[in-house]
Formats: sequence, C-alpha cells, structure tokens
Amino acid sequence: MLAAFSQSVHDGWMLKQRHAMHGQQTLYIEQKALRIDNEHEGISYIANAVSGKVTVVNSAKKVCCTIAIDRFHNRLMQIVSGAGSDDDLPSFHWNPTKKTTDSGPGHAEWYKATGIYHGMGEQSGYLSGKPYTQQSSYQLLISRDVLICNTLSKLLAEIQCTPDLHGVPLREITQYGPKDRQRINLITQELKPIKISAERWKVLQSYRTVDSINEVTSGDSGLLNQFLGK
Repeated sequence: MLAAFSQSVHDGWMLKQRHAMHGQQTLYIEQKALRIDNEHEGISYIANAVSGKVTVVNSAKKVCCTIAIDRFHNRLMQIVSGAGSDDDLPSFHWNPTKKTTDSGPGHAEWYKATGIYHGMGEQSGYLSGKPYTQQSSYQLLISRDVLICNTLSKLLAEIQCTPDLHGVPLREITQYGPKDRQRINLITQELKPIKISAERWKVLQSYRTVDSINEVTSGDSGLLNQFLGK
C-alpha cells in the first residue's frame, strides 16, 4: 500500500520520543501524513489524511489492518478513562501558560490543566493497590513548527493519550501530591526536519491483511500487564 503522493521525497519532520506507557517511538510527520514506529510494542501506525485511512502494522507477525481514521480508538486510553486515572488528559480543561524555563525546541507553546486525581497505589500499578485522591497539575508542550492537519492531530492525540490541542505534543509533565512530585509522561529526545521518502508510507504487499486491529496488536501483553501492575 502506498499513500497517494506525487513525489518520491517530501518535506517533513522526524521526532524521537519516549512515552510512559508506549516506550520508545519514532514519528515521521507531514502536514497530511503520519507514521509512528513503536519500538516497545513492535507496532507501526501509518495514516493519510487525504485518504482518511490509518493502517496498523505488526512487522513481526507480518499482518496489518486498515480502517477509517475516525473509527480508530485507543483501547488503552479507554481503560485509563474508565479508571479515572490522571492519564485521562483529554478530559481536563487546558489553558496556554507562560513557562519561563525549558521552553523546548523551536517554536512551542506550554499548556496547563489542573484537576483531582483519583488514582491507585503506584507501587502495584495504575489499576491495583489502595485508591487515593489528590490535587494534580499537568503541563503539555505543543510544537508550532511541526505542521499537522486537524485530522492527524486528533489521531495522534488518541494514540498518545493526550488532549488534541491542534499540534504535535513534545512533552507532558504531571505534578502531584503534597510535595509536588513530578512525573514526565512524554519527552522528545530529538526533533529535526527531514526529507521523507515515499517508502516510509508503504506497507509491504506480502503482509497479510486482517479485519481487526486486535489481531494486529494481540500477543503483546507486556504493556497492559505493566499498566495493570502485574
């Protein structure tokens, strides 16, 4: 499969990030095209806003599934939301803030939200252990150099478990507890403009097409077990 681009090389961006739940990942971004390679899960997401489709690929199993972007839902985000975890960032009200330190690479804007965190014992996982409630604050850094269309920024937010602020998230920080403990849930290690080859948007024809994303992602229980504290 190859996205419908007229040229073989395009202007875009490459980001290397570490996500608290997804681990190490590399993103390739054009305004209307997005690819995320997740090293921990071994899963790639390849999306094209022109076609309105996203393909989820498992290179180890050599299988893929293509669905409409507006039908894509992150099961992990749904679990987090249902648990009332502080990682349910989209449910909060976000406002721009003037942060004087750590302004981030290039032109970027900080946003802040506050809320009540209904959590579980951290020593045993997000969903296990003794429940507790506390005031928390959240900060999110959004790039304004990396242009991305609204369709793909919404998809990226769904995958990253972040609010959709019409841009690419670069960093997310949670402060919680009476001592303002800090947890960095998303950090960008590298950001640079690159020429993106059309090969980046291709799925090998030898890969078997399946009907469900679950068939692509099944078998990787490590992330979910870690999330559940198992």
